[in-house]
Parts: sequence; structure tokens; C-alpha cells
Amino acid sequence: MMRRIFAHSNRITSVISRPTCTHHQSRLYSSIPPAPKYDLFSHKWKAAILIAVPGIYAIYKTQTTAPPAKAEQPVPPSDEDIYNSLCLPQFSGDVAGDAKTIKSRVLEQGANTLQNFGPVNSIHQHLCAVHFYNGDINRQVIAHHYCTHLNEDVHQCVIFDSDKPNSRLIGVEYIITEKLFKTLPEDEKKLWHSHHYEIKSGQLTLPRIPTTVENMAMTDLVNTYGKTWHFWQVDKEHPLPYGPPQLMMSFTADGQISPAISAALDKQTITSTIADRKKSRENMKYNTPDAGANSWESGPVVQVELVTKDTGKDY
Repeated sequence: MMRRIFAHSNRITSVISRPTCTHHQSRLYSSIPPAPKYDLFSHKWKAAILIAVPGIYAIYKTQTTAPPAKAEQPVPPSDEDIYNSLCLPQFSGDVAGDAKTIKSRVLEQGANTLQNFGPVNSIHQHLCAVHFYNGDINRQVIAHHYCTHLNEDVHQCVIFDSDKPNSRLIGVEYIITEKLFKTLPEDEKKLWHSHHYEIKSGQLTLPRIPTTVENMAMTDLVNTYGKTWHFWQVDKEHPLPYGPPQLMMSFTADGQISPAISAALDKQTITSTIADRKKSRENMKYNTPDAGANSWESGPVVQVELVTKDTGKDY
């Protein structure tokens, strides 16, 4: 049995290992056509044409034969969309300097994560009003105040030219109650203005706050006084805060705010208008302002100017 298996395996081996006839081999190879020469450049162009032509034809067919698409009905913008699109700086003008680099943005993110911003985080109120330069009532600026209450009698506010993240910090305002104002020296009172008219007229507002809640806050503010300094004269489109700080005042009577500023203020506080707020505050009571405030109405105005003084010393 083993001999038969071995003999059989030898026959198989001999068949497999038998050399092929050279005559048949040459005939076999001669019947296979040569491979075509591959031109990479031409094939790329062919592929590009195959890809591009259908797209071009589709565009052509759409523009020439397709029926016109039914126009979609525009969706009216929400109040939020309108507010975000309109609450821009009142005055244009680029800030001097280069755009932020990636390095600066990364460092900012790290600082936001690791550092404490207690004074900034204590800001909890956004007021919007109009200031004018003491001595020039025609130079009017919309001012966005972000305020901290140090206590029931003292508020401190940083002022920006809009409520956008990249707004310019243009000034500060200190707000005190009538009780504290009466303790000030007479010369000091000349630097302060009352808030009674801008609140009663509807010009001072808390953007986005419902009228009922807003008027509760206005009742607390109507008898207060403010001392305001602007450092950046954005109405002149200065690229940087030039010159000395400027003392600012607020309006005290109808007809003082310009129509253009009034319209701009309504756009920046779209949740209500000056007229709406004025009507809602008709019955709001206030005390007669102290005669020492709003000194621009009755006497020489106070303003800051740079003065060069000779100290008599040679450093």
C-alpha cells in the first residue's frame, strides 16, 4: 500500500516539474497584446474633464432649462437680532494698533481660567444715557455704564461707547445719594450733575430690563448725583485717548438732546423708546435738585486743560 502511494506521488511530482515546451510557450506569449503606455499627465486631464463636464452641464441646464425656484418668504428678525445689529458704537473710527495675535488670545484664555476678576465680576447693572462735554452742549455722547454698588449710597461705573465685547472704555462715573451730596464742599458740587431730568424724561435706561423692574431702579436713582469723566473723545474719532480727562454733564430740560442722538439712543435701547419710558415715569416723585449741582446752567463752566508749570527745579 505504501509503495503505491509513493509511486503515485512520484508521478504527480514529475508532471508538475515537467518543463514547458518552448514552442508552445512562445506562441502563448505572442498572443498577449503589449500593455499600453501609461501617460500620467494625460490621465489627469481626462479625470479632470470627466469630473468637471458633468458639473458644468448641470449648472448650464439649471440656468437655462430649470423652472425658477419659488422664492422663500423672508423671516422677520427678532428683537434680539435687531438689538445686536444696532447697538454699535455711536462714533466710528479705528483704534490704533495691530490685531490680536494667537498668542495673545491663548494667554487671555489662560488668564480667564486661572485669575480672579473680583472687581469686574461685581458689576451687576448696565445703564445707558447721554452725556455732553461741560461747556459744549452740542458735543453729545451715548454712554454705556457698567456699575458696581459699593453700598446703598455709592455706585461706581465704568463707561464704554457701546455694549459690544470690543467696546472702548471711555470714562468713569461716580454716583452718590442726595444724603452724601449735601455733605460736599460747594466747589466740589460744581463738578456734579443731577439725574432727575434724564430719568423723568426717559433718557436714562437699563437696556433689556422690563419697564416695571426698570422703574423700581429708577426710583432709587432719581435723587442721586453723578460725577463723570471721559478720557477718550470718541466723537472726534481719536484713535487713542488724547488729552486730559473731560468733565461731562447731563441734560436738565426738554430740547437739549439733539434729534440725531435721541434717535440713536432709541436704536440702542430697542426694548423701549424714550417716549415710552417718559410716559411710564410720569408719576415718579423727585426732590428739587441741589443748587450747587448742574453749575453749567447758571455760571462759568468747569473744564480741564493742560497747563505747563515751571517748577524752578533743574532735574
